[in-house]
Amino acid sequence: MKAWFNYHWLKILAIFILLGALTPKPLVYYQFMDWIVAGSALITMLQAHQQNKTFTMWVFLFVSILY
Repeated sequence: MKAWFNYHWLKILAIFILLGALTPKPLVYYQFMDWIVAGSALITMLQAHQQNKTFTMWVFLFVSILY
């Protein structure tokens, strides 16, 4: 379990931050959210590239550019 958490901690953080964005927050929160989501999308893109999952890689590259 600890190895799994060490591998996915940034993705878990991004999920909670995105859920927190459903309520009104200051602008700084949304700027922080953009950085976290873009970083976790880039990490997921790299992991998909290592596993030769081309479609998933392009989807998360688009998400990281979007954020």
